[in-house]
Amino acid sequence: MSKFTLRISSFLLAVLVMAVSGLFGLAQHAVAAPSSNTILDQIPFNKAVGNALEREDCEGKAIIISLGRYNCGNCASLAKNMEEFIGSFGLSEDVVFLAFDLDQPVSAVEDYASSTNYQYVSIYKADWNWAWSLQEKYNVEFGGTTPLVYLFDKNGNLYKTSWGSQLTPDIAADLLAITGKNCSFNIADGVLKKYYGNGGDITVPSNVTEIATGTFEFYADDFEAIIKSVTIYPSVNYISNEAFRVKTPIVDKPGWYSITNFINFTIIGQSGSFAESFAQNYKINFEPFPIAIPTQSKVVVNGKDVSFDAYNIKDNNYFKLRDIAYILSGTQKQFDVTWDGNANAIRLEAGKPYTVVGGEMQGMGVGNKNTLPTNSIIYLAGKEVKLTAYNIQDNNYFKLRDIGIAFDFDVTWDEANNTIVVDTSKSYSSD
Repeated sequence: MSKFTLRISSFLLAVLVMAVSGLFGLAQHAVAAPSSNTILDQIPFNKAVGNALEREDCEGKAIIISLGRYNCGNCASLAKNMEEFIGSFGLSEDVVFLAFDLDQPVSAVEDYASSTNYQYVSIYKADWNWAWSLQEKYNVEFGGTTPLVYLFDKNGNLYKTSWGSQLTPDIAADLLAITGKNCSFNIADGVLKKYYGNGGDITVPSNVTEIATGTFEFYADDFEAIIKSVTIYPSVNYISNEAFRVKTPIVDKPGWYSITNFINFTIIGQSGSFAESFAQNYKINFEPFPIAIPTQSKVVVNGKDVSFDAYNIKDNNYFKLRDIAYILSGTQKQFDVTWDGNANAIRLEAGKPYTVVGGEMQGMGVGNKNTLPTNSIIYLAGKEVKLTAYNIQDNNYFKLRDIGIAFDFDVTWDEANNTIVVDTSKSYSSD
């Protein structure tokens, strides 16, 4: 594998300003920093090749500026990957990538660009003075490392810096924060091709049917820290035997890597699913989705008995979210629930009366049920929150205590009377 190969897990959005004094024998020298406040006022749109953009094309978008060398394999690979990334996620209305070459003649840059079919990448000429002035303005000290990466928000203000050909591993989270678009997964026709997120506990989207070769690919020094578990829905009927890969540096061949499969993580899925078979075949730890058992306890809300469709999952009580909102409507802890299908999001608004959609407080759980983790994004007052939830027969059930914490009402357990007590006149207490 070439030394110019990018690490997949770290991807994108960046503005690679090159601080390469050591590499070129160029001494960094003081240059007056630009006096303007945003990056848009400082960009020299000179001699573009590829997808030429002007200032007005960049206004209101996240900006990625790359100052580098286009005989630099890392820079070229980054541009190619950026092209794929922006195209895959339809980010062209939200993100621009501007690559500025610092040491090649215009003809060389044109030759490079003509060999590609860039639709979302623009390459320009710039000089070293500008590179140093940007570094000074944004107080970035990365020595001679190249490339240096800057990410600017939609207002043209610096959001984050990074460096090297490996883009920031949390780039998907950055993009979600800046553009509101989830860019963690590259999915085409049900096939999950690449994962670009920050790792940890990952949930594969429920519309995925296949997981391709190299979807989860990391360097050996950070794979264990990045992936802890991968939740896979029963819709997945194929997983490549090289879907989870590790790149390990070859000691005597700088820039080269050996690739091996990685098994030191946990796959979470439904019993009897393809995910379980895959985990068994490759000796990967497997954890089945929990079984939901109808709650046998009585429920009292503000002193009144209420019959809920509720389940006990792993020793915690889960209730339909809309049922809770329906019952608490009109109290001081009321909240509304709306479904945003375009964003696959559940939106919660505290203090608003609940909007009835039909089907609330109907049906009682009978018999044990299989569960699927709810993979919708949950927003409370416009901000993403993490609430434990499961989907049981197309209804979302939330942990009652999580809802109590979110909307600050008290939930207590009366063991003597086998009763769950909800009191909206009291704040939540963990006691």
